[in-house]
Amino acid sequence: MRVWLAASLVGVLLVVSAGARILPGDPVGGVNLTRDSYGDHNNGNVVFTVSDIGVQAYMDFPDNGVGSGFRYPAGGASLLFEGAFVAGIGPAQVSDAMRNTGGGQDRDFVVSGGGDLVISTPGAQAEQQGYAMYNDGAAADPISIQVEQHSYSWSADPNDDFVIVRYVITNTGEGAINGLYAGIYLDWDVTSSDNSNYDAANAVGYQYGSGSDYAGIASLSHFPPATFRSIDNATEAYPPNPTEAAKWGWLTSGFATTSHSGGDISMLMANGPFTIASGEDVVVGFALLGGDNLADLQANTMAARAVWMTVPVELVSFSAGCVDGHVALQWVTASESETYGFNLYRSAGLDDARTRVNESIIPGAGTSSVPKNYSFVDLSDLAGGAYRYWLEEVSLSGATELFGPAGIEIGGVPSSAVLYEPTPNPITEGALIRYLLTERTEARLALYDLSGKMVHVFADGVHAAGEHQLSWNAADIPHGVYLCKLVTPKESVSHTVILLP
Repeated sequence: MRVWLAASLVGVLLVVSAGARILPGDPVGGVNLTRDSYGDHNNGNVVFTVSDIGVQAYMDFPDNGVGSGFRYPAGGASLLFEGAFVAGIGPAQVSDAMRNTGGGQDRDFVVSGGGDLVISTPGAQAEQQGYAMYNDGAAADPISIQVEQHSYSWSADPNDDFVIVRYVITNTGEGAINGLYAGIYLDWDVTSSDNSNYDAANAVGYQYGSGSDYAGIASLSHFPPATFRSIDNATEAYPPNPTEAAKWGWLTSGFATTSHSGGDISMLMANGPFTIASGEDVVVGFALLGGDNLADLQANTMAARAVWMTVPVELVSFSAGCVDGHVALQWVTASESETYGFNLYRSAGLDDARTRVNESIIPGAGTSSVPKNYSFVDLSDLAGGAYRYWLEEVSLSGATELFGPAGIEIGGVPSSAVLYEPTPNPITEGALIRYLLTERTEARLALYDLSGKMVHVFADGVHAAGEHQLSWNAADIPHGVYLCKLVTPKESVSHTVILLP
């Protein structure tokens, strides 16, 4: 299932592969870890260790005895000394699992409820598939993000030389997150003296030594990425470096430094900047690759990008709203593959038990390449408060995948912003967009692609109270599925927009 909303895999009819586990309270690398687990993708020509706290390669940096690193070929030595997920919104607010000024690693991420690492063989979308969920609650100044980590690997050529990692990043705070960058830090040690470079045509950064194999990272969700930064470890990443400000600089540096020669080198690839309203999410995805030479690495990059584009179902949006005192749920799929139907679940919090809302399964479209709209009203009598809803897709094989959550406040402050569905929708040439503001306020009306990137701004600034409308000529926007989103300091509302050729 190709997913662009927060998603978690539920292991149905899957065999969980054997993976090492750190027991609660075990001291690792001077850090007391609780509930953290790790395991290997090991079914192809690559072995790669992932975890449920954003750490990659090894769990006991810098000793590197717990984990398998990144091995290419699978029977060889690890080419990766350190790997980590990194996200930030400013020089003093970076959440990460990478090295710090003291020579250890920051452990800003903790496992969320139900987020312990599971690696399944086979998986619903790949021959081997991992799922974990964590949040940055351990950071000194949390961004308030929850990260769903999905990882995928295959055993047969041409897809056996890489592992894909997809991150669904949800804003769990009360206000909008502005200017978020997110990516992966990698300290490759292909040889004792490496070279690094960036291939802009394929959006892949790579590292190699004299006569050695190649290792690298490619952006899959965004082409090109926002940043590829080659880092000279001796001057930038050995203690007392890197500072949080330096990490932020790497995240946002663009392509200012893309190569080094003959040394100890690391790299960072990132996407952004993203604006994420409360309860909403963005997706970033990367492939970690091995290759016998540059041409082989480039071919593996193209194979990874092809796989990324063909994962089976695409969920465009999932939202909750109030209608006559009840919760109305709406979702849109851009395509479906062997979808039997859907279930809906409700909870009063992220970690609370979920209650199924629908009595019988909501029929899906089977296999479809055209957008489908669904809706369901929860007629339960709910007390005032915050609720979260999840959407479960059930395939014909019995495999399931969970999307969400979509949040709603019952009995809270009445909505101050209303965005009407653009007409017509789907759109061939243009549309009328109407929206209502109940008070004078700052507001932005913009169009976003499915990765969360803003592609067009309709209006931005102080608006008078009342109804507003505009005519939109969509001729300059490529056909596809987008979100039209109205954002005020108090809330964010959106509608799915489909542009036809």
